[in-house]
Amino acid sequence: MSKVNVTRDLAEFAVNLTYDQLPEEVVEQVKKFILDGATCGVYGSTMPSSRRVQELVAEKQGLPESTVWGTAIRAWVGDAALANGTSVNSFETDDVHKDALVHAESVSVAPALALAEKLKGVTGKRFITAIAAGCEVAARIGLVVGFPQLTKGYHPAATTGTFVAAVTAGYLMKLPLDQMVHCMGIGGTQAAGLISAQRGAMAKAFHMGRAAQAGIYGALLAQKGFTGAQDIVEAEYGGFCGVMADIKDIDTDKIFRGLGKQWECLNIGFKDWACGLSTYCSVEAILEITKKHPEIKVEDIKEILVKTTTITQEHAGWKFDPKESPGSARLNIGYNIARAFISRTIRAEHWHYEAISEPAILPISNKVRVIIDPALDSLGADKRHAIRMTVFLNNGKSYEYGLDYARGSFHRPLTKEDLTAKFNDLVGRVFSPEQKQKLYNAIETIEEMDDVSKLAEFLKKA
Repeated sequence: MSKVNVTRDLAEFAVNLTYDQLPEEVVEQVKKFILDGATCGVYGSTMPSSRRVQELVAEKQGLPESTVWGTAIRAWVGDAALANGTSVNSFETDDVHKDALVHAESVSVAPALALAEKLKGVTGKRFITAIAAGCEVAARIGLVVGFPQLTKGYHPAATTGTFVAAVTAGYLMKLPLDQMVHCMGIGGTQAAGLISAQRGAMAKAFHMGRAAQAGIYGALLAQKGFTGAQDIVEAEYGGFCGVMADIKDIDTDKIFRGLGKQWECLNIGFKDWACGLSTYCSVEAILEITKKHPEIKVEDIKEILVKTTTITQEHAGWKFDPKESPGSARLNIGYNIARAFISRTIRAEHWHYEAISEPAILPISNKVRVIIDPALDSLGADKRHAIRMTVFLNNGKSYEYGLDYARGSFHRPLTKEDLTAKFNDLVGRVFSPEQKQKLYNAIETIEEMDDVSKLAEFLKKA
Protein backbone atom coordinates (compact mmCIF):
# COMPACT_ATOMS: atom_id res chain seq x y z
CA MET A 1 0.00 0.00 0.00
CA SER A 2 1.43 3.36 -1.02
CA LYS A 3 1.77 5.89 1.77
CA VAL A 4 2.07 8.94 -0.52
CA ASN A 5 -1.57 9.85 0.03
CA VAL A 6 -2.64 9.04 3.59
CA THR A 7 -6.29 9.83 2.98
CA ARG A 8 -6.60 7.65 -0.09
CA ASP A 9 -4.72 4.75 1.45
CA LEU A 10 -6.98 4.76 4.51
CA ALA A 11 -10.04 4.99 2.27
CA GLU A 12 -8.76 2.07 0.21
CA PHE A 13 -8.38 -0.03 3.36
CA ALA A 14 -11.97 0.77 4.38
CA VAL A 15 -13.54 0.15 0.98
CA ASN A 16 -11.84 -3.23 0.59
CA LEU A 17 -12.51 -4.49 4.11
CA THR A 18 -14.79 -7.53 4.40
CA TYR A 19 -16.45 -9.21 7.34
CA ASP A 20 -14.38 -12.35 6.80
CA GLN A 21 -11.21 -10.32 7.42
CA LEU A 22 -12.33 -9.31 10.90
CA PRO A 23 -10.85 -11.38 13.74
CA GLU A 24 -13.38 -12.79 16.16
CA GLU A 25 -12.25 -10.41 18.90
CA VAL A 26 -12.88 -7.41 16.62
CA VAL A 27 -16.41 -8.61 15.87
CA GLU A 28 -17.04 -9.02 19.59
CA GLN A 29 -15.58 -5.58 20.28
CA VAL A 30 -17.87 -3.96 17.71
CA LYS A 31 -20.84 -5.75 19.26
CA LYS A 32 -19.78 -4.22 22.57
CA PHE A 33 -19.80 -0.80 20.87
CA ILE A 34 -23.35 -1.47 19.71
CA LEU A 35 -24.49 -2.74 23.11
CA ASP A 36 -22.87 0.07 25.05
CA GLY A 37 -23.84 2.66 22.46
CA ALA A 38 -27.47 1.61 22.79
CA THR A 39 -27.14 1.65 26.59
CA CYS A 40 -25.73 5.17 26.68
CA GLY A 41 -28.01 6.45 23.94
CA VAL A 42 -31.26 5.14 25.39
CA TYR A 43 -30.63 6.49 28.87
CA GLY A 44 -28.91 9.57 27.47
CA SER A 45 -32.08 10.36 25.52
CA THR A 46 -33.66 11.36 28.85
CA MET A 47 -30.98 13.96 29.68
CA PRO A 48 -31.97 17.66 29.46
CA SER A 49 -29.34 18.35 26.80
CA SER A 50 -30.63 15.51 24.63
CA ARG A 51 -34.25 16.63 25.04
CA ARG A 52 -33.41 20.05 23.63
CA VAL A 53 -31.79 18.56 20.54
CA GLN A 54 -34.76 16.22 20.10
CA GLU A 55 -37.12 19.19 20.25
CA LEU A 56 -35.14 20.94 17.52
CA VAL A 57 -35.17 17.84 15.34
CA ALA A 58 -38.92 17.36 15.86
CA GLU A 59 -39.60 20.97 14.92
CA LYS A 60 -37.76 20.68 11.60
CA GLN A 61 -39.50 19.65 8.44
CA GLY A 62 -37.86 16.50 7.17
CA LEU A 63 -38.28 12.95 5.98
CA PRO A 64 -39.32 10.54 8.75
CA GLU A 65 -36.55 8.12 7.82
CA SER A 66 -34.87 7.20 11.10
CA THR A 67 -35.61 6.66 14.78
CA VAL A 68 -34.61 9.12 17.47
CA TRP A 69 -33.76 6.69 20.27
CA GLY A 70 -35.88 6.71 23.40
CA THR A 71 -38.61 8.77 21.72
CA ALA A 72 -41.46 8.37 19.26
CA ILE A 73 -39.78 10.89 16.92
CA ARG A 74 -38.76 9.94 13.40
CA ALA A 75 -36.53 12.31 11.49
CA TRP A 76 -34.33 12.81 8.45
CA VAL A 77 -31.33 10.47 8.67
CA GLY A 78 -28.83 13.27 9.41
CA ASP A 79 -30.98 14.74 12.16
CA ALA A 80 -31.48 11.34 13.77
CA ALA A 81 -27.71 10.85 13.78
CA LEU A 82 -27.34 14.30 15.38
CA ALA A 83 -29.84 13.54 18.14
CA ASN A 84 -28.65 10.00 18.87
CA GLY A 85 -24.95 10.88 18.75
CA THR A 86 -25.62 13.64 21.27
CA SER A 87 -27.52 11.25 23.55
CA VAL A 88 -24.77 8.62 23.58
CA ASN A 89 -22.22 11.11 24.92
CA SER A 90 -24.61 13.09 27.08
CA PHE A 91 -23.56 11.79 30.51
CA GLU A 92 -19.92 10.73 30.05
CA THR A 93 -20.24 6.99 30.33
CA ASP A 94 -19.49 6.00 26.74
CA ASP A 95 -16.27 4.50 25.39
CA VAL A 96 -12.85 6.07 24.67
CA HIS A 97 -9.64 5.07 22.87
CA LYS A 98 -6.68 5.35 25.22
CA ASP A 99 -4.41 7.26 22.80
CA ALA A 100 -6.53 8.49 19.90
CA LEU A 101 -9.14 9.93 22.32
CA VAL A 102 -11.93 8.81 19.99
CA HIS A 103 -15.38 7.98 21.43
CA ALA A 104 -16.43 5.36 18.89
CA GLU A 105 -20.05 4.66 19.84
CA SER A 106 -21.58 8.10 19.38
CA VAL A 107 -20.01 8.61 15.94
CA SER A 108 -20.34 5.07 14.57
CA VAL A 109 -23.37 3.28 16.03
CA ALA A 110 -25.60 6.37 15.97
CA PRO A 111 -25.05 7.39 12.32
CA ALA A 112 -24.80 3.77 11.15
CA LEU A 113 -28.17 2.74 12.50
CA ALA A 114 -29.86 5.92 11.27
CA LEU A 115 -28.46 5.26 7.80
CA ALA A 116 -29.37 1.58 7.90
CA GLU A 117 -32.99 2.59 8.48
CA LYS A 118 -32.87 4.80 5.40
CA LEU A 119 -31.12 2.27 3.17
CA LYS A 120 -32.96 -0.91 4.25
CA GLY A 121 -31.45 -4.31 3.68
CA VAL A 122 -28.15 -3.62 5.48
CA THR A 123 -27.06 -6.96 6.90
CA GLY A 124 -25.67 -7.36 10.38
CA LYS A 125 -22.30 -8.41 9.01
CA ARG A 126 -22.04 -5.32 6.79
CA PHE A 127 -23.13 -3.15 9.73
CA ILE A 128 -20.38 -4.58 11.96
CA THR A 129 -17.77 -4.22 9.22
CA ALA A 130 -18.73 -0.60 8.58
CA ILE A 131 -18.27 0.30 12.24
CA ALA A 132 -14.96 -1.58 12.40
CA ALA A 133 -13.72 0.29 9.31
CA GLY A 134 -14.74 3.70 10.63
CA CYS A 135 -13.29 3.14 14.07
CA GLU A 136 -10.02 1.73 12.73
CA VAL A 137 -9.39 4.55 10.24
CA ALA A 138 -10.16 7.30 12.73
CA ALA A 139 -8.26 5.68 15.59
CA ARG A 140 -5.14 5.60 13.45
CA ILE A 141 -5.51 9.27 12.55
CA GLY A 142 -6.05 9.92 16.24
CA LEU A 143 -2.83 8.16 17.15
CA VAL A 144 -1.05 11.08 15.47
CA VAL A 145 -3.26 14.03 16.45
CA GLY A 146 -5.37 12.97 19.46
CA PHE A 147 -3.29 14.10 22.40
CA PRO A 148 -1.78 17.19 20.67
CA GLN A 149 -5.32 18.35 19.82
CA LEU A 150 -6.39 18.18 23.44
CA THR A 151 -3.42 20.25 24.61
CA LYS A 152 -4.46 22.95 22.11
CA GLY A 153 -8.03 23.00 23.41
CA TYR A 154 -9.81 21.06 20.71
CA HIS A 155 -12.21 18.21 21.54
CA PRO A 156 -10.49 15.29 19.73
CA ALA A 157 -13.39 12.87 20.11
CA ALA A 158 -15.51 15.23 18.03
CA THR A 159 -12.97 16.45 15.50
CA THR A 160 -11.44 13.05 14.74
CA GLY A 161 -14.91 11.56 15.19
CA THR A 162 -15.97 13.03 11.84
CA PHE A 163 -13.76 10.42 10.17
CA VAL A 164 -15.37 7.59 12.16
CA ALA A 165 -18.80 8.70 10.98
CA ALA A 166 -17.78 9.43 7.39
CA VAL A 167 -16.05 6.10 6.79
CA THR A 168 -18.80 4.15 8.58
CA ALA A 169 -21.51 5.86 6.52
CA GLY A 170 -19.54 5.61 3.28
CA TYR A 171 -19.01 1.90 3.79
CA LEU A 172 -22.72 1.28 4.43
CA MET A 173 -23.54 3.16 1.22
CA LYS A 174 -20.98 1.06 -0.70
CA LEU A 175 -19.15 4.11 -1.98
CA PRO A 176 -16.37 3.28 -4.46
CA LEU A 177 -12.84 4.36 -3.60
CA ASP A 178 -12.89 7.81 -5.21
CA GLN A 179 -16.18 8.68 -3.52
CA MET A 180 -14.93 7.37 -0.17
CA VAL A 181 -11.95 9.71 -0.44
CA HIS A 182 -14.30 12.63 -1.07
CA CYS A 183 -16.56 11.42 1.75
CA MET A 184 -13.61 11.64 4.15
CA GLY A 185 -12.74 15.06 2.77
CA ILE A 186 -16.28 16.36 3.25
CA GLY A 187 -16.57 14.82 6.71
CA GLY A 188 -13.14 15.95 7.90
CA THR A 189 -13.60 19.53 6.80
CA GLN A 190 -16.61 19.78 9.13
CA ALA A 191 -14.43 18.89 12.14
CA ALA A 192 -15.29 21.11 15.10
CA GLY A 193 -15.36 21.11 18.88
CA LEU A 194 -13.63 23.22 21.52
CA ILE A 195 -13.01 21.66 24.91
CA SER A 196 -14.09 24.82 26.71
CA ALA A 197 -17.60 23.42 26.23
CA GLN A 198 -16.93 21.00 29.08
CA ARG A 199 -17.59 23.77 31.61
CA GLY A 200 -21.01 25.30 32.15
CA ALA A 201 -22.46 24.08 28.83
CA MET A 202 -24.41 21.29 27.17
CA ALA A 203 -22.44 21.63 23.94
CA LYS A 204 -19.76 19.00 24.60
CA ALA A 205 -22.13 16.11 23.83
CA PHE A 206 -23.55 18.10 20.91
CA HIS A 207 -20.06 18.00 19.38
CA MET A 208 -20.48 14.26 19.04
CA GLY A 209 -23.91 14.56 17.48
CA ARG A 210 -22.58 17.02 14.94
CA ALA A 211 -19.66 14.72 14.12
CA ALA A 212 -22.12 11.87 13.55
CA GLN A 213 -24.17 14.11 11.30
CA ALA A 214 -21.04 15.29 9.46
CA GLY A 215 -20.39 11.72 8.37
CA ILE A 216 -23.92 11.39 7.00
CA TYR A 217 -23.49 14.60 5.02
CA GLY A 218 -20.13 13.38 3.74
CA ALA A 219 -21.49 10.09 2.44
CA LEU A 220 -24.71 11.46 0.92
CA LEU A 221 -22.94 14.34 -0.81
CA ALA A 222 -20.05 12.22 -2.07
CA GLN A 223 -22.52 9.81 -3.64
CA LYS A 224 -24.02 12.77 -5.55
CA GLY A 225 -20.62 13.75 -6.93
CA PHE A 226 -19.88 16.52 -4.43
CA THR A 227 -16.15 16.70 -3.80
CA GLY A 228 -13.99 17.18 -0.73
CA ALA A 229 -10.26 17.61 -0.22
CA GLN A 230 -8.62 14.42 -1.41
CA ASP A 231 -5.71 14.91 0.99
CA ILE A 232 -7.76 16.07 3.98
CA VAL A 233 -5.62 14.17 6.49
CA GLU A 234 -2.14 15.08 5.29
CA ALA A 235 -2.34 18.33 3.29
CA GLU A 236 0.52 20.61 4.37
CA TYR A 237 -1.67 23.71 4.21
CA GLY A 238 -5.10 23.30 5.73
CA GLY A 239 -4.94 19.55 6.31
CA PHE A 240 -6.46 17.97 9.39
CA CYS A 241 -3.20 17.05 11.10
CA GLY A 242 -1.57 20.40 10.38
CA VAL A 243 -4.47 22.53 11.54
CA MET A 244 -5.63 20.54 14.54
CA ALA A 245 -2.25 19.57 15.95
CA ASP A 246 0.40 21.67 14.13
CA ILE A 247 1.77 18.44 12.65
CA LYS A 248 3.13 18.93 9.14
CA ASP A 249 5.46 15.93 9.00
CA ILE A 250 2.99 13.12 9.66
CA ASP A 251 4.21 9.90 11.24
CA THR A 252 2.75 7.60 8.60
CA ASP A 253 4.36 4.60 10.25
CA LYS A 254 2.22 5.21 13.30
CA ILE A 255 -0.88 5.39 11.10
CA PHE A 256 -0.22 2.37 8.90
CA ARG A 257 1.80 0.02 11.12
CA GLY A 258 -0.05 -3.31 11.25
CA LEU A 259 -3.14 -1.93 9.51
CA GLY A 260 -5.59 -4.80 9.07
CA LYS A 261 -3.61 -7.02 11.43
CA GLN A 262 -3.19 -5.04 14.65
CA TRP A 263 -6.61 -3.58 15.39
CA GLU A 264 -6.65 -0.24 17.19
CA CYS A 265 -10.36 -0.56 17.88
CA LEU A 266 -9.40 -3.20 20.46
CA ASN A 267 -7.67 -0.42 22.43
CA ILE A 268 -10.99 1.28 23.11
CA GLY A 269 -12.16 0.95 26.71
CA PHE A 270 -15.64 1.14 28.22
CA LYS A 271 -16.84 3.01 31.30
CA ASP A 272 -19.35 2.27 34.03
CA TRP A 273 -19.09 5.29 36.34
CA ALA A 274 -20.96 8.21 34.85
CA CYS A 275 -18.13 10.73 34.88
CA GLY A 276 -15.19 11.86 32.80
CA LEU A 277 -12.31 9.41 32.45
CA SER A 278 -9.92 12.07 33.77
CA THR A 279 -11.67 11.78 37.15
CA TYR A 280 -11.79 7.96 37.30
CA CYS A 281 -8.54 7.40 39.18
CA SER A 282 -9.53 9.98 41.79
CA VAL A 283 -12.94 8.36 42.21
CA GLU A 284 -11.41 4.93 42.68
CA ALA A 285 -8.80 6.26 45.09
CA ILE A 286 -11.34 7.90 47.42
CA LEU A 287 -13.55 4.81 47.25
CA GLU A 288 -10.64 2.57 48.23
CA ILE A 289 -9.54 4.86 51.07
CA THR A 290 -13.06 5.09 52.51
CA LYS A 291 -13.52 1.35 52.10
CA LYS A 292 -10.43 0.72 54.23
CA HIS A 293 -11.27 3.53 56.66
CA PRO A 294 -15.07 3.81 56.81
CA GLU A 295 -14.78 5.76 60.06
CA ILE A 296 -13.60 8.91 58.23
CA LYS A 297 -16.18 11.70 58.40
CA VAL A 298 -16.29 14.92 56.45
CA GLU A 299 -15.42 16.99 59.51
CA ASP A 300 -12.32 14.82 60.07
CA ILE A 301 -10.78 15.82 56.73
CA LYS A 302 -8.32 18.69 56.53
CA GLU A 303 -7.42 18.33 52.85
CA ILE A 304 -7.63 15.88 49.96
CA LEU A 305 -4.53 16.41 47.86
CA VAL A 306 -4.54 14.97 44.34
CA LYS A 307 -1.26 14.99 42.43
CA THR A 308 -1.68 14.33 38.73
CA THR A 309 -0.45 15.16 35.24
CA THR A 310 -0.61 18.56 33.60
CA ILE A 311 -3.25 17.49 31.08
CA THR A 312 -5.51 15.96 33.75
CA GLN A 313 -5.14 18.95 36.06
CA GLU A 314 -6.06 21.32 33.23
CA HIS A 315 -8.86 19.08 31.96
CA ALA A 316 -10.52 18.24 35.28
CA GLY A 317 -8.79 19.93 38.21
CA TRP A 318 -10.49 23.29 38.51
CA LYS A 319 -12.28 24.33 41.72
CA PHE A 320 -15.83 23.01 41.62
CA ASP A 321 -18.67 25.52 41.47
CA PRO A 322 -22.22 24.15 41.90
CA LYS A 323 -23.53 27.04 39.79
CA GLU A 324 -21.97 25.36 36.76
CA SER A 325 -23.87 22.73 34.79
CA PRO A 326 -24.09 18.97 35.44
CA GLY A 327 -21.84 18.65 32.40
CA SER A 328 -19.12 20.53 34.27
CA ALA A 329 -19.59 18.40 37.37
CA ARG A 330 -19.18 15.17 35.38
CA LEU A 331 -15.69 16.26 34.39
CA ASN A 332 -14.57 17.79 37.68
CA ILE A 333 -12.31 15.91 40.10
CA GLY A 334 -13.51 17.85 43.14
CA TYR A 335 -17.18 17.10 42.56
CA ASN A 336 -16.61 13.45 41.77
CA ILE A 337 -14.48 12.90 44.85
CA ALA A 338 -17.22 14.49 46.94
CA ARG A 339 -19.96 12.51 45.24
CA ALA A 340 -18.08 9.23 45.59
CA PHE A 341 -17.37 9.96 49.27
CA ILE A 342 -21.07 10.57 49.93
CA SER A 343 -22.67 7.97 47.66
CA ARG A 344 -19.87 5.38 47.46
CA THR A 345 -20.31 5.32 43.67
CA ILE A 346 -21.00 7.57 40.67
CA ARG A 347 -24.30 6.83 38.96
CA ALA A 348 -26.44 8.37 36.24
CA GLU A 349 -28.83 9.93 38.77
CA HIS A 350 -26.04 12.15 40.02
CA TRP A 351 -26.22 14.32 36.91
CA HIS A 352 -29.08 16.61 37.72
CA TYR A 353 -28.95 20.11 39.17
CA GLU A 354 -30.48 18.85 42.39
CA ALA A 355 -27.64 16.36 42.87
CA ILE A 356 -24.77 18.74 42.19
CA SER A 357 -26.38 21.36 44.44
CA GLU A 358 -26.72 19.08 47.45
CA PRO A 359 -25.45 20.91 50.55
CA ALA A 360 -23.19 17.98 51.45
CA ILE A 361 -21.06 18.38 48.29
CA LEU A 362 -19.24 21.67 48.88
CA PRO A 363 -17.85 20.87 52.34
CA ILE A 364 -15.92 18.02 50.70
CA SER A 365 -15.14 19.44 47.25
CA ASN A 366 -13.75 22.61 48.85
CA LYS A 367 -11.14 20.47 50.59
CA VAL A 368 -9.89 18.99 47.31
CA ARG A 369 -6.72 20.44 45.83
CA VAL A 370 -5.45 19.19 42.47
CA ILE A 371 -1.84 19.93 41.58
CA ILE A 372 0.57 19.00 38.81
CA ASP A 373 3.24 16.44 39.61
CA PRO A 374 6.19 16.57 37.14
CA ALA A 375 7.07 13.00 38.10
CA LEU A 376 3.68 11.83 36.78
CA ASP A 377 4.10 13.93 33.63
CA SER A 378 7.33 12.09 32.99
CA LEU A 379 5.46 8.78 32.76
CA GLY A 380 4.14 9.79 29.32
CA ALA A 381 0.76 10.18 27.65
CA ASP A 382 -0.20 6.55 28.30
CA LYS A 383 -0.42 7.37 32.02
CA ARG A 384 -1.94 10.83 31.66
CA HIS A 385 -4.74 9.98 34.11
CA ALA A 386 -2.36 8.79 36.84
CA ILE A 387 -2.92 10.23 40.33
CA ARG A 388 -1.43 10.09 43.80
CA MET A 389 -4.02 10.95 46.43
CA THR A 390 -3.39 11.80 50.06
CA VAL A 391 -6.24 12.38 52.50
CA PHE A 392 -4.97 14.51 55.40
CA LEU A 393 -6.99 14.39 58.63
CA ASN A 394 -7.21 17.05 61.32
CA ASN A 395 -5.71 14.64 63.87
CA GLY A 396 -2.46 14.44 61.88
CA LYS A 397 -3.11 11.07 60.24
CA SER A 398 -3.03 10.68 56.47
CA TYR A 399 -3.98 7.98 53.99
CA GLU A 400 -2.55 7.52 50.52
CA TYR A 401 -3.65 5.77 47.35
CA GLY A 402 -2.19 5.93 43.86
CA LEU A 403 -3.28 4.69 40.45
CA ASP A 404 -1.69 4.77 37.02
CA TYR A 405 -4.62 3.47 35.00
CA ALA A 406 -8.34 4.04 35.33
CA ARG A 407 -10.94 1.31 35.63
CA GLY A 408 -12.53 0.78 32.23
CA SER A 409 -9.40 1.82 30.38
CA PHE A 410 -7.61 -0.44 27.90
CA HIS A 411 -5.32 -1.57 30.72
CA ARG A 412 -8.18 -2.41 33.08
CA PRO A 413 -11.10 -3.24 30.79
CA LEU A 414 -14.69 -3.87 31.77
CA THR A 415 -16.00 -7.35 31.05
CA LYS A 416 -18.99 -8.27 28.92
CA GLU A 417 -20.77 -9.02 32.20
CA ASP A 418 -20.03 -5.47 33.38
CA LEU A 419 -21.49 -4.02 30.16
CA THR A 420 -24.56 -6.24 30.43
CA ALA A 421 -25.17 -5.07 34.01
CA LYS A 422 -24.80 -1.46 32.84
CA PHE A 423 -27.29 -2.13 30.02
CA ASN A 424 -29.82 -3.72 32.37
CA ASP A 425 -29.53 -0.82 34.80
CA LEU A 426 -29.72 2.14 32.41
CA VAL A 427 -31.96 0.79 29.66
CA GLY A 428 -34.22 -0.66 32.33
CA ARG A 429 -34.88 2.87 33.55
CA VAL A 430 -36.35 3.85 30.18
CA PHE A 431 -37.83 0.72 28.57
CA SER A 432 -40.05 -2.06 29.84
CA PRO A 433 -38.39 -5.35 30.80
CA GLU A 434 -39.81 -6.96 27.66
CA GLN A 435 -38.50 -4.26 25.32
CA LYS A 436 -35.16 -4.20 27.08
CA GLN A 437 -34.74 -7.95 26.59
CA LYS A 438 -35.74 -7.79 22.92
CA LEU A 439 -33.16 -5.07 22.34
CA TYR A 440 -30.45 -7.07 24.10
CA ASN A 441 -31.26 -10.25 22.18
CA ALA A 442 -31.21 -8.39 18.87
CA ILE A 443 -27.77 -6.95 19.57
CA GLU A 444 -26.44 -10.33 20.69
CA THR A 445 -27.39 -11.87 17.34
CA ILE A 446 -26.91 -8.82 15.13
CA GLU A 447 -24.46 -10.56 12.79
CA GLU A 448 -27.30 -12.90 11.80
CA MET A 449 -29.69 -10.08 10.82
CA ASP A 450 -30.64 -9.64 7.18
CA ASP A 451 -31.83 -6.08 7.84
CA VAL A 452 -30.35 -4.14 10.76
CA SER A 453 -33.09 -1.52 10.55
CA LYS A 454 -35.18 -4.00 12.59
CA LEU A 455 -32.98 -3.10 15.55
CA ALA A 456 -34.36 0.43 15.57
CA GLU A 457 -37.80 -0.93 16.42
CA PHE A 458 -36.51 -1.78 19.88
CA LEU A 459 -34.92 1.66 20.38
CA LYS A 460 -38.02 3.80 20.01
CA LYS A 461 -40.33 4.80 22.80
CA ALA A 462 -43.27 2.42 22.92
